Parts: sequence; C-alpha cells; structure tokens
Amino acid sequence: LYRAVRGQAENGGMVEIRGSVVLDRPIYLDDANVVIQGSGSSARIEVSASTLSELSDWGGAIELDGGSLKLSGLTVEASATDQFTDRRIGIIRLSGSSTVEFDTTDFTLRGNAEATRYLSALLAVDKTSIGREEGKLAISVTNAFVRGEAGFLGIQTEAVSSNRIEVSIKDSLFVLGGYALELANPSRAEQGVKRNIRCLTEQSTFACAAGFARLDFVSGGASNLCLNRTSNRCVFTSFGENSHIQLVTAANGLNLQNTECLLFKGTDNAYSSDLTVFAEEYGSAQNLVSSFRFDDIPRD
Repeated sequence: LYRAVRGQAENGGMVEIRGSVVLDRPIYLDDANVVIQGSGSSARIEVSASTLSELSDWGGAIELDGGSLKLSGLTVEASATDQFTDRRIGIIRLSGSSTVEFDTTDFTLRGNAEATRYLSALLAVDKTSIGREEGKLAISVTNAFVRGEAGFLGIQTEAVSSNRIEVSIKDSLFVLGGYALELANPSRAEQGVKRNIRCLTEQSTFACAAGFARLDFVSGGASNLCLNRTSNRCVFTSFGENSHIQLVTAANGLNLQNTECLLFKGTDNAYSSDLTVFAEEYGSAQNLVSSFRFDDIPRD
C-alpha cells in the first residue's frame, strides 16, 4: 500500500484496494491528490501497530500537507495499545490547505479505553506553511460508520494561521467511547484573532460516550476559538452524566450564558432524554466552573 499510494501521489491517480492490505509504515504526502478506492465488500486497510508506534504527537499513519485525499468503499481498522498514551495520534492527518473526503468508508478503532483516548480516526493541524497561500482545511464525510473507544476528529489550531476549517458530515453513524470533535486552541493566543470552525451535520447519529465535543482553551485565549455547528435531522446521545459539550478553560471562566464560543443552529434534531446538560465548563484544575442545561435554552 505504501508504494502504491506514493506512486499515485506523483501522478494524481487512484489506488484500488482488493481484499485486505496492511499499512506497515506511515505515508507522507505533500501537495498530492490521491483516491484510495475499495473494490468489493472485502476491501480493507489494516493499520499495523508498528505503524502507529512510529508516530509522533499529533502524527498520522497517512499525512497530507496540501492537496486532497479521498477514501471510498473501504473498511479501515487500527488497534491502539498502552504505549500510545503519551501522545495523540490519528489514522489520517491533515495540515496546510488540504481536503479529505470519506465516502462509504467504515473505521474500526480497537483497544482499551485508556489507550484509545489518544487515538482518532482523523487529525487536522491548522497551520500556515511558509511560502504558501492560506486556504482551508475541508473535511467531508458521507455514508460512514465510525466505531470504537476512540474519537473521530481532533483539531489543533495555530494562532498565526487564518485557514478556514469546514467539516461536513452526512448520512453517517458514530458509536464512540470518545468525542466526535476535540478542538485545541492555539498554544499562544493573539488578540483579535478568532478561529471559527464550521461544522455541518445532516441525517447522522452521534452516540458518543464522552459527549459530542470538547474544546480546550489556553489562558488569555478563551474567546479565540468558536464552534459553529448547523445540524439537521440528527440524533445525539452520550452516556452516564456527561454533557453534550465540554470546555476546559482558564481559571477566570467564560460565562456560558453569554459566551460567543458556541453557536448552534438547525432543525428536527433529537437528543436522548438522559442528556440534560448542554455544556459544562471546567477550570484548569478540572473543577466545574459553570454549566448550561437544555432547560436553560430560550424557547420561542
């Protein structure tokens, strides 16, 4: 698989998968346009444990820095072990101005809850590459099934970048132990720079034990990261007492009643009856600072 993808990356072509193949080492693509297409119901990519063990923090088994990558008609499987708990890793990693598309693609992320807490199907690192024009990170998911104790999408932003971040999820099912989205604020915040992550979800189900999303802020950058989600005809649930959205902030807090960091719109969505808390804010010491219940949402 490594040789096939690298070969087509230079030509902008398609790699056809028949049967089961193993990704036995990381693939790095720079300004490439590649389609990995499954042929038949048995088309499967297994990401080996040795491939995952080679990855650095926020690294991916397939990394794309500029260009596009499409996976279609495939099952992708990976297993995490305890040795990966010191860093966040993903199956696919985007950076620069890149586009990824999953069409009729299933992800199965195996491993115990401790190990898979640091594993995601997709990572996006929002950075501006030197000498390149700024563009956008675009993620499109259609007819996908993602399952496991892991999370789906982790996004890390850099304050110096102004790339747009757009996520589109349609007709998909997520059964996860982690979050559907995890957003990390810049390591250094800049005054006046607001990062707006737009997320469109349609006719999809999110059964995420941890909650739908987690947003991590740094001191002094609490207002720099905004999640703008539009959902239509979707189902959301979490398990236990977890809230729909969780925020980790500086000690001074955000005041969830007034903050502009969350914007949610949409129609005909359903939330499980045991999901009573919409958002919870935790301080840097993991202490609960404030909460916002579904009952607090204004009604017409």
